[in-house]
Amino acid sequence: MIRAREHFVSILDSHVRLGDKRVLEIGCGSGHYTKQLAPLCAEVVAIDPDPSAIREAQDSVRFPNVTFGVTPAQNLSDVTGRFQVVIFTLSLHHVPDALMAQAIDEAARVAYLDGFIVFLEPDQEGSFFEAELAFEACDGDEREAKSRAYRAMLEHPRLASVAELSDQTDFRWDSLEDFVDTMHPRGNLSQLEAFLQRHEYSLTAKRRINIFTIRAACP
Repeated sequence: MIRAREHFVSILDSHVRLGDKRVLEIGCGSGHYTKQLAPLCAEVVAIDPDPSAIREAQDSVRFPNVTFGVTPAQNLSDVTGRFQVVIFTLSLHHVPDALMAQAIDEAARVAYLDGFIVFLEPDQEGSFFEAELAFEACDGDEREAKSRAYRAMLEHPRLASVAELSDQTDFRWDSLEDFVDTMHPRGNLSQLEAFLQRHEYSLTAKRRINIFTIRAACP
């Protein structure tokens, strides 16, 4: 699988201007976006609750201005210092529903008051989303979690919306076997090859970028 096209970091940089900023990336996974952020920022602290993902990121991301930590979004007590930009990279909808507001609280706590909190979240459109539903592929049906995450950010009292932007990532696979190896489909497998052929083994994942500034906490 390859990512044939994606623009998240360039879109973000055009609105937030990452240069010379200290950035916290929440939910970095194996470091895919960390690699793109590092050359543009003064420093990136990238965290994820999964130790195996962090080990993979440490092996693949080699920038002197990047540090990694095994840390959940809802408890940033191990994260030191303050940040001009805090980014949830495809991660807020993975936070348990009861802890989403707490995760945003923590992000606001470690951010400067004139900083930004940014959410990259999967949308509920596109052929990649269709494949997740039809074949129980990748993360499967996350519609409820995505909706809860969207409500959590829009309703949070510490966040003031700056922009909501559309984004997309185009994925391409070499073969049916490549798709199975990377997406782990679990249902309707007899229809999978025809679906991929119809889409020429290229699927589009629609994403949404929400950028917020931070309101002062109530006394």
